[in-house]
Amino acid sequence: MKYNISIILVFAYYVSFAQYDLDKNLNKADSLMEGSNFIKAFETYQEIIDSTSTGYFPVYYGLVKSGVKANKEEQAKKAIHFAVTSKGLKKEQFECCIKKHVTESFYNDLLEEYDSLRHINIGKINDIDVYLEIQQLIERDQFVRRFNQYLNGYSSHFIDECRDSLESAKSNNDSTRIKQFDSLVNIQLTNNEQLIKTKLMHNIDSLNISRFIEITKEYGWKQEGWLLLWHHRNSYGEDNYIWNHFKPLINKEIKEGKLNKEFWQMFEMFGCSKNVR
Repeated sequence: MKYNISIILVFAYYVSFAQYDLDKNLNKADSLMEGSNFIKAFETYQEIIDSTSTGYFPVYYGLVKSGVKANKEEQAKKAIHFAVTSKGLKKEQFECCIKKHVTESFYNDLLEEYDSLRHINIGKINDIDVYLEIQQLIERDQFVRRFNQYLNGYSSHFIDECRDSLESAKSNNDSTRIKQFDSLVNIQLTNNEQLIKTKLMHNIDSLNISRFIEITKEYGWKQEGWLLLWHHRNSYGEDNYIWNHFKPLINKEIKEGKLNKEFWQMFEMFGCSKNVR
């Protein structure tokens, strides 16, 4: 699995559909897929999408993989179209999570259609300038969290390839290759480098959340900025300027039915696990 921004952000959507029990049904679909029951797996992934309109992208990846095996490529393609136009699935996610599971013609069709589909998605976004500014904040957030790889001159694409190679080596119990790729995926910093990264991360997180507070004061809650708030989960429940702003804001949106009442679930679960440790 690639631990990039696309994978992190989908957990925000998971919270929005907690009542449906997305986790339980996704596990069922994954189990059917692992058991080569491709038609039932496809039907279960499709049921999840129909029931939730979820933005949790692994559901769509599973549907595509099972759809190809079950000779339901056209239905799978329609689901990907929906993921792009309604949920903002990006082109780079095709390459990392879809390409290796589909035929060349299927993949090329997706690439040819992508721009027009993405335009539809952009057209649905309210306050587009605010949306783009939040994306810039997220890019800054992710830059510092990739400090190790950038400091060593490695691209995200290269690290993703190393991560795939590491998983392959582990499945083959190849200890030599495991050691080789683990050192690239989990790059170690010197003490001084780690101090720089820690201070930089603290400063960027503070700058980002301060700006996000200003944005939400004017425009209300913006779901695409969820990650910026999540990176302050260590202080969740404290009496500080972050939670004194976001708690009443989000609770008001929950009361008005704009956000699911389970919004705080992940923050509370993290707080419980932190207390256990």
